[in-house]
Amino acid sequence: MNGGVSNSPQPTAGERKNEPNYDMHDDCEEGLRRWPKLRPILHDCEKTIRLAYDAADTHATKYLRMHKVVVLVAALCGMLAVLFAILQLPTLDYRVDHSGQPDPPSILGFNIKLGEVLAATAAGAAVVLGLIAFASKWLLERERAECYRFLKFNFLLRPELWNQDPRERKKWLQDRIGPIRNLNRKGLKRWAEGEDEVVEVVPSDVPEGVDEAILKDLIRYYRTKRLNYQLRYFAAQADRRRSWDRITSFAPHVLFFLSVLAALGHFSYDLLPGGEAEMVTLTLLMFAACFPVIGATVRTVRTAHEFSRNALRFKAVSHELNHLTDDLQQRTDPREELRVLRGVEKALEAERREWRRLMEEAEWFG
Repeated sequence: MNGGVSNSPQPTAGERKNEPNYDMHDDCEEGLRRWPKLRPILHDCEKTIRLAYDAADTHATKYLRMHKVVVLVAALCGMLAVLFAILQLPTLDYRVDHSGQPDPPSILGFNIKLGEVLAATAAGAAVVLGLIAFASKWLLERERAECYRFLKFNFLLRPELWNQDPRERKKWLQDRIGPIRNLNRKGLKRWAEGEDEVVEVVPSDVPEGVDEAILKDLIRYYRTKRLNYQLRYFAAQADRRRSWDRITSFAPHVLFFLSVLAALGHFSYDLLPGGEAEMVTLTLLMFAACFPVIGATVRTVRTAHEFSRNALRFKAVSHELNHLTDDLQQRTDPREELRVLRGVEKALEAERREWRRLMEEAEWFG
């Protein structure tokens, strides 16, 4: 076991489409052809869980896009407001024109004071907008969507629930969609802390009397739609977060040391004979003051997205899923395979709880 994803089966043509909701969307013709014994159950999931999931996922995706814009605007405009304020320090002694009014500070004709006001206003508006409009909505809608996802696969991994009258099956699903739809942030926090269960935990024991042919279809379906899909997702996310982690962890340190060098350069320049040129002195002072502000902005974006912790989390889950995949490949009894798949679901639920706890600790723009 090397911890990679090379041991997982190759994706099918349908999977190679990289559809973001491939695991939640079941084409009836594909289901009839590939998993014929599951078609009635998948049809019921399409008519109940998928509709609820699509609504929550659409809202979560919209709020996430807004979040990214808000974080960028708040960070960049906040940085510009501070930089503009620093740039005004050398111009505090304004030149007075013939009318007796002070000229506003400017660089290449740009009004620095106006820029400071506009940047500070935009940053403040972004923060307020994020706090009021998007922060809680994004987290809540994202978790509702993920709960629907867990509901679908927990349901599929419990044949004793869906191997019954279709009306009872649909009623069981609808009875559990309502509480998820009414979920609030307090309920999510209790779930993250282990106090409540949003979706029923899948039991470890496999019931007796389940048709082996149905179990085989179920196992193939789960491996294709859930396990392999999640393996690729976590591996890709770990690589992506690791790249951003390297960039954002490096920049603040470099900018800090550049600031120190600028301060030392200013000090050393003043000690040199004739080292009193105002432009050089002011330039070095500006660099010493501005570099930490830029570094703080990078650190803010890094904290908002938790690149480092998320990279570790994604990699750890990727390793665990690969271990479970290896275990699954060594099983020959469908009942034992189903037991392993239930272990996969528990691992994914534990990962989701960890992410939720991380978001509780993160800043509003996390």
